[in-house]
Formats: sequence, C-alpha cells, structure tokens
Amino acid sequence: MSNLSRLVLIVAVGGLIALGSLGCGGTDDSAAPPTDSTAGTTSAERVIQETPTITSEMPSASGENRLGVGEELKNKIAIPDYYPEDGPVYPGTLPSYVRVMGSKVALAFGLSDSPDKAESIVMADLKGKGWTLTPPMELPTGTVINGTKAGREVTVLISTVPEDSGGETTMMMVSVQR
Repeated sequence: MSNLSRLVLIVAVGGLIALGSLGCGGTDDSAAPPTDSTAGTTSAERVIQETPTITSEMPSASGENRLGVGEELKNKIAIPDYYPEDGPVYPGTLPSYVRVMGSKVALAFGLSDSPDKAESIVMADLKGKGWTLTPPMELPTGTVINGTKAGREVTVLISTVPEDSGGETTMMMVSVQR
C-alpha cells in the first residue's frame, strides 16, 4: 500500500469519524436504543466497525525506497470515464489517485496553488455545477467542503502534505457520489 493510499484511508476514516461525531445538532437521550449488532457502541465506534477494509495487504517491512505523499501526488493519471461530470476537477491538473468505494469515487490531486486559493477555486467550481454547499469546516488537517445535489453528496478536503525535499504540496481529496 503506497503512502498516498494510506493517507487517503486515514483521512477518509478520520473524516467519517469527525463528521459522524458532529451529528445534526446534538443528541436525543430519549431515542430508543439501536436494535442491531452495534447496540452499546458509540456512533464513532459504529463508523469504524462499518468501514470496509480497503486492502488486506500489509506494507512491506523492508527498507524499500518509497516516495513520500508529496512526491506521489506529482504522478498523474487520467480521470476515469465513470467520474461524474459535475464532480470537482481542479483546473490544469490531473488526479494522482482514483478509487471507487461503492457509489462514491475518490480522487486525490496534487496542486501547486496555496490551500486558500484552491478552496476558493473549488467552491466556485462546485457552485457553478449546481452543488449546494455548507460553510467550509476547518480541521487540524485542512479544510473540508461539503455539498449536496439531487440526493448526492460531495466532500472535498484541501490540505498540505510534506515533500521529501522539505517543501509542501497542496493536496485536494474529493469523494463524490455517482
């Protein structure tokens, strides 16, 4: 599993936990207890339990010369045909990573622009494609932009990641329902 794949998995699980813990404005102690096998667990624990295993492979323990995440983001691949036309795409670049998870497609982009500039470009792109956006959420790992459209959801994380050379790259991770 590459460093970028591990980072995508960590951010996805962390984002699910963060979003799940925010809920919709509080708790209702009068709600009936769950009747499924998750009874007695918190919502964050259920998210972790329900998250599918992406791979069963363990990274090699050998001292292989692996690229850092910042360097992996410089590798570019084509946007797949099944990526939704109204999904966000950063102008002038191609993704470095593509993964399908059920009805969602995840892409990771390495950008040369600052996180602030990327955030404004992505928000304008999403609004122009008809997505209804919630205010951006600032997290310790970056900024999360969420939107909805016709019962579908889009989530974009914009963050910085270190490069092996000591610099930083802006990373944009997208998860959009098809």
